[in-house]
Amino acid sequence: MTRRRYPWDGPNPDPGDYLAGRTPGQAWLIAAVEPLRHEDQFGARLVLNVVPVLPESIPDHATIHPAYRAAYHQIAGPPRVRQLHTGPSGVIRADWRDPDDHRPHARLAREISGWRAYDPVAQLVDAGHAQPHHAIAAALLRREAALAVCGYGGSALWEGAVHGLPRPPSGPGDGAIAQAMASIAVERALARFWPEQRLMICAVVIMCETLPAWCRRFTPVRPSKPERGKLLTCLDVLVDHYRSEIDAALRRGDVAA
Repeated sequence: MTRRRYPWDGPNPDPGDYLAGRTPGQAWLIAAVEPLRHEDQFGARLVLNVVPVLPESIPDHATIHPAYRAAYHQIAGPPRVRQLHTGPSGVIRADWRDPDDHRPHARLAREISGWRAYDPVAQLVDAGHAQPHHAIAAALLRREAALAVCGYGGSALWEGAVHGLPRPPSGPGDGAIAQAMASIAVERALARFWPEQRLMICAVVIMCETLPAWCRRFTPVRPSKPERGKLLTCLDVLVDHYRSEIDAALRRGDVAA
């Protein structure tokens, strides 16, 4: 039995409830619940006595609380739901180069610490499994895919309504041309991969899906380590495809592309 403090989010659990783990195959039986009179400095407000159990041993009628209820977050940061979400709407802690630092005689660029959008490739770089040029290649493909799907927006779309009656079309504008060119660029980049590799690139690199979530698409569940090797192989191909753009970004010191 383990006694720990938790920053519980939601109604307090009851003894006999279960807490799901953050990874498949983990679960705990909540044996005792002790509310704290005041939150501690880390935001914890409950003391739980938990016992590890096998998920398949949990009765069908039992109350199972999701893992995010017991997850810590930084109180002074973005909303809790964004800190705990791993996906396009999530955020992670990060350090990056200050783009406004133009000091000519500084040996190192000023760094900023803060929050950035969740990026599984950037997490691989932070963990030492990938290199900065992998993150740049992923960012370049993600940018072109976003432009191909969404295009540019601006006041020019409303120009006809602002100046009176709508004018007859005079051919595609600059935004439409850029969107079409981006679509062609994405097709050229994805043409270098096999069908399953393209699925992985679209899910993990473009849509920012986590590797465990990608593995859960298949039955039986694939282990993450071999899939990480496959992702790094795909990223190496992307690096070769965007070699000139990556070299230019590294010369500027723009490791986040």
